[in-house]
Amino acid sequence: MEPDWLAELKRLKDLKAGTDDMILKAVKGARRAGLPWEGIGKSLGVTGQAAHEKFTKLGVSRVKRPRAKAKA
Repeated sequence: MEPDWLAELKRLKDLKAGTDDMILKAVKGARRAGLPWEGIGKSLGVTGQAAHEKFTKLGVSRVKRPRAKAKA
């Protein structure tokens, strides 16, 4: 008996959607932790620029870094 290829495709699509959500959450956490796009991209097997372009389109915002205090 041959596998049900359509059921397998649906299962894989659902699995991918779940991992995509987890990756997005991890990228948001990495950015909140102040990690650079270069490191995020390297972890995902792409350039930092490619990671930045993909995830900013998905709502990952820039990290707001505290300004250095002026010395008196």
